[in-house]
Amino acid sequence: MVDPSTYRRLMASSALSGVSFGLLWSIMAPYLRGLGFSGTGYGALGGTSVFASVLAILIAGVLSDRIGSNKVAGLGAFLSALGLLLIGSGDKLWIVLGFVVNGIAMGFGSTGRQALTSRVEKDEKLHYAFSHLSAAGVLGGAAGSFAGWIPVLVAKWYGITLTEAYRYAITFASLL
Repeated sequence: MVDPSTYRRLMASSALSGVSFGLLWSIMAPYLRGLGFSGTGYGALGGTSVFASVLAILIAGVLSDRIGSNKVAGLGAFLSALGLLLIGSGDKLWIVLGFVVNGIAMGFGSTGRQALTSRVEKDEKLHYAFSHLSAAGVLGGAAGSFAGWIPVLVAKWYGITLTEAYRYAITFASLL
């Protein structure tokens, strides 16, 4: 078992990751459409990201054993922020690279967090920890999805294009 502050940090991390994911889920397709990507292009980016994530999970498991799951989870968070900054650049090549980096980040982050979660409670109560962390992520995701309307208001209020407002939202999500 680890100290209770690790559990609180995992809960906060799960909630913030959920907010970021929910926001991105609600704005990514119109953002990419505004940049000229087709639905097929968006699907190809998503598939590339998932493929990178699967490969990263295999590597992250080994790394968690060698350098520690805390470091692997931290690397996942760093790579996630980097990937989102690349996606938010608006440059098509950087966006493709950003989706690859985000896929790697998902693999590292989820593996590291799962390993850390397995250590926050005694085995007979472990189901509570996983349930609580999952609930925090889902609630964060709902809040983030709901926040997808904020870039629309920002675009109206500041007289910028919706695509530009989405770029700012993606940059904000990278900070989460």
